[in-house]
Amino acid sequence: MNKHNILTRAERYNGYMSRDELEWLVDRATETTAGCRWCEIGVLHGRSLVAVGLAMLGRSTLVSIDLRWGSQESAGLTAHNAFAEIAWQNPHLQLVAQKADSAAAAGLYADELFDVVFIDGAHELEAVRRDLAAWMPKLKPGGLLAGHDFKTWPGVTQAVKEIVPAAENPAGSIWCWRKGESH
Repeated sequence: MNKHNILTRAERYNGYMSRDELEWLVDRATETTAGCRWCEIGVLHGRSLVAVGLAMLGRSTLVSIDLRWGSQESAGLTAHNAFAEIAWQNPHLQLVAQKADSAAAAGLYADELFDVVFIDGAHELEAVRRDLAAWMPKLKPGGLLAGHDFKTWPGVTQAVKEIVPAAENPAGSIWCWRKGESH
């Protein structure tokens, strides 16, 4: 599926990702290779999940974690619909959904397992600090740690600046950092 179609499909789902932020996610997902493991913390209605899931190569894994996974509906669509769409369009992609606290869920995964961890969960300062502390070790060397709502939510901005001061702001309110670069 081409980038335009992926973005059109993703934008059917309500959410707070702008088009340029979705484009950034799609570009990162298309750069992945087979066997990639991508984890998304915070799913809401599935907007970014669809963008990533439709752009990733098959024979990879997409994990989604949200305390209220699938319970939030907007315009008749939930994360369940997003999963169904991804599974239909990208049948070789392994999909994992976990309804759980993100920091607690991190304990279920080995360190240095994920190529990409995208954090868009709770936005309060202590919650973001917890997510960063829990998920940074789960990232492979050279892996991409990224998130949403930098500069728009004070808790996100402060936690990222404290814990990952070398993070960049490549698109909209997205922040990112590669493991192995200085904090």
